Amino acid sequence: MSFPLRIPHPKTTLHLYRHLLREASYLPTIARPYLESQIKQRFHHNQDTKDNNKQRIRQAHHDLRYLRAANAGDMDRMRRVLQHAFGRIGRRRRQLLESSMLAKAVLAPADSAELKEHIEQQRAIVLGERKEDWLDRWDLTKLAALLKSQAHANLSNSPKAAILNKKLNPAEAIPKTNSWGRPIAPKLARSKLRSWWRLMLVRVQPPIPRDEWEMLGDIVKGKTPLVTPARRALAANSSFSSDEVSGSSQDATSTKDEEWGWQSYATQRVADVDIQKNRRNKALSGMVDDTSPMGDPRPLNVHKFTARTWRRLLGTVWQLTSVMEKRPDGNGWQIEWGKLKWDAPKPTGMQLEFFEDAPAATDASKPARTRRNRRINNMNKSDE
Repeated sequence: MSFPLRIPHPKTTLHLYRHLLREASYLPTIARPYLESQIKQRFHHNQDTKDNNKQRIRQAHHDLRYLRAANAGDMDRMRRVLQHAFGRIGRRRRQLLESSMLAKAVLAPADSAELKEHIEQQRAIVLGERKEDWLDRWDLTKLAALLKSQAHANLSNSPKAAILNKKLNPAEAIPKTNSWGRPIAPKLARSKLRSWWRLMLVRVQPPIPRDEWEMLGDIVKGKTPLVTPARRALAANSSFSSDEVSGSSQDATSTKDEEWGWQSYATQRVADVDIQKNRRNKALSGMVDDTSPMGDPRPLNVHKFTARTWRRLLGTVWQLTSVMEKRPDGNGWQIEWGKLKWDAPKPTGMQLEFFEDAPAATDASKPARTRRNRRINNMNKSDE
């Protein structure tokens, strides 16, 4: 695979749509379905509307460059793409949160008991002389259990802020008195309670379906091989200039000025003019640096994807996912997070050669025989 990818940038909306689907097809099989459906849904939903089309097309071009950089080996961007696919950030996270944390009576009551409970809650709201708000639609008991479990799990590499154990009580967010020493008004107390839950909803990581969670765990543990399609080779006679690859040519300038662009070099710093060609940005921009005396340099933070690399990338995402099920006795929730079992690597035969003549291991419980310890022992013996 060449770095950066020398692929012409799409010129029409239809070509842009096809390029996005093609880049999504190079993603791992387990992460591909949601992203492909998202691309199709966004294009089909807005194909008959003309409002903000320029903004949507501009965002689609950005997403295409982002996917190309991720597939080319940019680890940080690929990790973020995987977080989108498994609902750790973005639209799917909000969908998972609503489908799992909304009260069942709001969605569809399963039986008469849930319907009766919902009616009692509505009656309590009316008797409390307040209007129903968005917080009444959420299952706060279930959400509090997930918050407590996530705080104890101590997630690493989370894209959201951490949830602290000492800040899990919503009652602490509501002061008992106001600045004048009077009891706080019920309306203000309700507003502060909503603000606290809104902050927790931003940080919480919703659970995913068990079959998807187990499939992801099997891939991370190496039990199931990961299928990643290879990129199709480009045509042999395809040669594109850096302007055609990045799609950055401007119609306002002449063809002669585009070939050299000496005006920019005469009025600006070279680093600013060639900012899209430097090693930090060329994986995203797709520009080719033809002026380097060492040839086109390799972009930074771009690595080759191997089976081990995929397991490590998916492992960071698996640690952020969980499954949440009702306990068999019906009391509380059983939550299980993805955890990687770390085993110390075993030394190879060549590494063991360095320790053949090493002395036997000493007992760490005995103090070391230093000059200071000998002096202390002699003083203790003299006192006796």
